[in-house]
Amino acid sequence: MRRGGSATNGRIRLLDVAAATPHQRTSVILGAREETDLIGAAYS
Repeated sequence: MRRGGSATNGRIRLLDVAAATPHQRTSVILGAREETDLIGAAYS
């Protein structure tokens, strides 16, 4: 069963972040898709 979670840095999905260096850091927001979309909208 799929749960529909999401991971973002506030602007884009974490899986779409292209690493510039091997130890690059970014903010992480994890949770239900509805919640991460709400937080992402606040960052935009």
